[in-house]
Amino acid sequence: MDRSLGGLCLAVEEPVEQGTVLRVRAAAAPARTPWVQATVRHCRQKADVWELGCEFVRTPSWDVLLQFG
Repeated sequence: MDRSLGGLCLAVEEPVEQGTVLRVRAAAAPARTPWVQATVRHCRQKADVWELGCEFVRTPSWDVLLQFG
């Protein structure tokens, strides 16, 4: 849904517990693109999806970050 230097906002189908560390990669990213770790800071229901506010464990390189849109 959204990205910044500090993290991502993701839309998912099921809630995820605060503090969970996720490994994420943009859906259209090439297979060689590294996975990025992000910690769930909040999880909120919005209509039929859950919005996860996630903070990067380590800020990814600029080229990886741009792949998130």
